[in-house]
Amino acid sequence: MNVGIYGVGLLGASIGYVLKKKKWAKKVIGIGRNVNKLQTAQNLKAIDHFYTEINDQLKNIDLLIIAIPVQLIPEKVKELLPYLKEDVIITDVGSTKKEITQKIETLQNSKPFFFVGGHPMAGSEKTGAESLDPFLFQNAMYIITPSKLSDKKSLTIVKQMAQTLDANVLEMSIDDHDFAVAVISHVPHIVAASLVQTADHLDNDNNHIFSLAAGGFRDTTRIASGDPSMWVDICLDNKEKILQVMNQYQEHLNIFKKILKTGNASQLKNYFQQSKNKRDLLPRYRKGIISSMLEIVLFVPDKPGVIGNISNLLGQHDINIKDIEVLHVRENEQGSIRLGLEYNEKVDQALEILQNHGYECKLL
Repeated sequence: MNVGIYGVGLLGASIGYVLKKKKWAKKVIGIGRNVNKLQTAQNLKAIDHFYTEINDQLKNIDLLIIAIPVQLIPEKVKELLPYLKEDVIITDVGSTKKEITQKIETLQNSKPFFFVGGHPMAGSEKTGAESLDPFLFQNAMYIITPSKLSDKKSLTIVKQMAQTLDANVLEMSIDDHDFAVAVISHVPHIVAASLVQTADHLDNDNNHIFSLAAGGFRDTTRIASGDPSMWVDICLDNKEKILQVMNQYQEHLNIFKKILKTGNASQLKNYFQQSKNKRDLLPRYRKGIISSMLEIVLFVPDKPGVIGNISNLLGQHDINIKDIEVLHVRENEQGSIRLGLEYNEKVDQALEILQNHGYECKLL
């Protein structure tokens, strides 16, 4: 089928590139107003050709992917719809769903079309087609949220498209999706931003807070460096669920404050132990959604090429790293890296290979 992509930034261009390379799409057509961005996407083989004018030439599109900021999506669908064929399938890549879907569903009387909500849980701090990554969606979750305008065929096609990206597809209701991302993405971003604001407010020439802000603080607040405009849109679109989760978060902060005020060391340890136990189990919660994993932690020197060397060692023995995380690194000192490997017989082999090459490591 012919695939149209409105918005050929990082996500849109990465999708187009893979769909072209794997020949899932007959043609990939970029749509937008910025000729330079569209030309870049075409030069990088993310799209076959592009349109800068919205007119009847869009009628050859069978599946339209909208890859622009969430608050712009409904209005863009409304603008494009008169020029699209009847029964066209439309999907998006927005990280919130309720507001988008409700607004798009109001357009159903203007022309028959299908809408299937989509949210690839992948991305980067980089933007633009020049940052496209053919492996961006590999092993990432791609959430599909059916709407009143979805049917079995349109759902199947959007799922097939996501699977072609090597993503792990999960179908969820719109409410469940928006609540889940509020918990695991939106509120953590707000907390990170609040920690930075707090540190900034308390920083002075005597305590040197920001001068000392490395390691844990830097890692915890990394997501606060996200695009502010994008996060304004996300927060406004998912306001109801975010406020609901923030109330729960404040309750847990209050519980901790009460424990701390009492000075009860046993309760404090229990609080931290429960959190540690849950955090340590995070990869295993994926069972049934994507393949379960075992984890190896390596203690490594902080120097260039370490991660690449580890990847090459395992890759030479056909051992695939499913997930990787730098847990703790200080400049010019030892750090630790967590590797997530698929649960199979090669985990023991990976341990042996790494240990034979001088890496201190252990299985979690």
